[in-house]
Amino acid sequence: MILCYSTSLAQSSKEDSLTILLLKTQSPNQKVDILNELSLELLAENQPNNALTKAKQGLAIAQQVNYQIGMGTSLINIGNAYLELAEFSKTIDYYNQSYELYQTSGNQEGEAEAVRKIGNAYFYLGEYDKALSFYLDSEKIAKRIGNKHLIASALTDIGDIYIKQKLYDRALNYFRDALKIAQEANDPKIVAANLYNQAEVYETLGDHNHAITYYKQGLEIDKENGNLRSVANSMIGLGRVLVKLNQSNEALEYYLRALQIQEEIQDSYGQVFSNIGIADVYGISNNEDRAVDYYQKALELALKLNAKEQILEIYQKLSLIHEKKNEIELAFKYHKLYKVYSDSIYNDNRLHLMAEMNARYDLASKNDEIKSLKSEKERGDEILVEKDDDIARQRMFLGLIIVGLLLVAVIAYSFYRDRKKQREANEILSIKNQEIQRKNEEIEQKNEEIQRAYRQLTDSLKYAHAIQDSILPGEARMLQYLPHHFVIFRAKDIVSGDFFWVDKVDDKIFIAVVDCTGHGIPGAFMSMIGNTLLNEIINQKRIFSPADVLEQLDEGFQRTLLNHRQEIPMGMEVCLCVLEDAEYDENKMILTYAGAKRPLFYVQNSEMTELKGDRNSIGFEHHTKDKKVFNNRCLEVQKGGHLYLTTDGLIDQDNSERRRFGSRRLRNLLKSDFSDMDIIEQKNELEKILDDFRGNAVQRDDITILGIKL
Repeated sequence: MILCYSTSLAQSSKEDSLTILLLKTQSPNQKVDILNELSLELLAENQPNNALTKAKQGLAIAQQVNYQIGMGTSLINIGNAYLELAEFSKTIDYYNQSYELYQTSGNQEGEAEAVRKIGNAYFYLGEYDKALSFYLDSEKIAKRIGNKHLIASALTDIGDIYIKQKLYDRALNYFRDALKIAQEANDPKIVAANLYNQAEVYETLGDHNHAITYYKQGLEIDKENGNLRSVANSMIGLGRVLVKLNQSNEALEYYLRALQIQEEIQDSYGQVFSNIGIADVYGISNNEDRAVDYYQKALELALKLNAKEQILEIYQKLSLIHEKKNEIELAFKYHKLYKVYSDSIYNDNRLHLMAEMNARYDLASKNDEIKSLKSEKERGDEILVEKDDDIARQRMFLGLIIVGLLLVAVIAYSFYRDRKKQREANEILSIKNQEIQRKNEEIEQKNEEIQRAYRQLTDSLKYAHAIQDSILPGEARMLQYLPHHFVIFRAKDIVSGDFFWVDKVDDKIFIAVVDCTGHGIPGAFMSMIGNTLLNEIINQKRIFSPADVLEQLDEGFQRTLLNHRQEIPMGMEVCLCVLEDAEYDENKMILTYAGAKRPLFYVQNSEMTELKGDRNSIGFEHHTKDKKVFNNRCLEVQKGGHLYLTTDGLIDQDNSERRRFGSRRLRNLLKSDFSDMDIIEQKNELEKILDDFRGNAVQRDDITILGIKL
């Protein structure tokens, strides 16, 4: 089913950008559009309550300015949120409101979409006949106006109905028709979705070869269009199928790559499935300890998200893996948790079923009201007869009522006297409360001023983070030039003085990791200057020698900040290299390196080569005014080897005992402990080692590590 939620590169980054844009815009219509986009982002992040709030805010503004399109979109988004919350009566009510609005305004595209959404609500209620009727109506409207996107969407939803009914051949036919129309409309999102749907059907039917083919086709389309969430989902599907074909190593590679992408785009829900898949592979391979590690990672995420089905699955698998390890107490512990949680889910399902029944009841009750009105008329005639009998009974009770009223009057007088005394005491207390209230208002006013200043500072930092994040190479570019890599990029503050830079000119791949003076906002400004200068020197001036690039970078930096030379020390430490294929051997590459106070590490077969940089840094140094000279160092490297470029943030990090991580510890990890690990496993292990080492100690500096498998 196509729900049209967001699949952006970095959900939280886009959410921050939209929030900043919402604060800046003055146009009511633009505010409505941004609030609706935020609602979709929050829904994609499994936050239906927050999504509902944003959509309702958008609806209120749209109604104030009579923005028809915005009103219709907001109504649909409110329905989407209630659908995720399983409040089906409200879902259908808001979808119907959007349908009536679109029909009145003559917006046939909106009308077709609203009708399809009503079908989605009935789909989730399990009323597939009604859902099919609405989907067919949506397709009919879409055909009338010639909108192939909406036609393909309706056909896809019809295919989902036949999957629920286990009529797989019919489902495949509709998915194929939807695929063909989406291709004609040049709609890559629906094309990829229907390739994925067909792959899932073939996987269910046990046709693994066709499943792999369609998963891969959908993956490539999503990769080309930057839909990284869908790329990761296809990789998980491939991992599942390859496990069934006993191809564990290939399955593990897909699961690890999916996990890397999901971490990059902060898709916590997707990470649950990737971690479970990785753990399954390690369990099959008799590596029970690593299986337990990844199950625990999956469990931690699932508990945060309250992903109940996945929590239940992980408890069961942890019980089985501990039983396999002969750890009986742990096996029993997780089996007990599995049973308790299973009962909890059973109760939740009963409540969910009751909600569905209540929704159906609400829809049926409107018909019952008509019948009720008819029966009330018949009942009215009977009431006239009964009233005559009531009059006789009322006379008998009248005398009793008079006596009761006299008693009430006596009690009321006593109550009035007590209340008068209480009122006098309350007046004194009220004067004191007014004085307290006045002082509280003064305190609240001061607090509001402090909060306003804090919000302005936080918003500025978030905006600076969004700007800095935009200059870093995106994941799509990194995968294009360096298919096997990892990046650990941890800012000490919200913004960072470190940055990394990757680009390709002709047949040369340029890679740089840079540590600017300071961190936070000053360091971030320095990093933007450095990024701009690198683009100018390499891409515009086409200077390709790393040593010459560093000399130009030093001159450009000093020229840019000439007026501030004597005020504060400003500079950069740089690790820069160029990679090119060796013409004489396709399995080798030529590495040319130059460094400003930073080394580069190359590891092959557990042996490390350290290329040290020159002792000069980029920028102002008080001990010299001479032109600085940097030197190139060339090395023939083997494909399959590993390169590591770092800033000094990791080696300078202290633990709670004030001991540094140190260069020796890092070199030993890279050349021995990591030599047999996949590049993504290296990243995960290095982050775990860093977190364990740091403990509760404060992060001292920005930390950047770029690892590359050649």
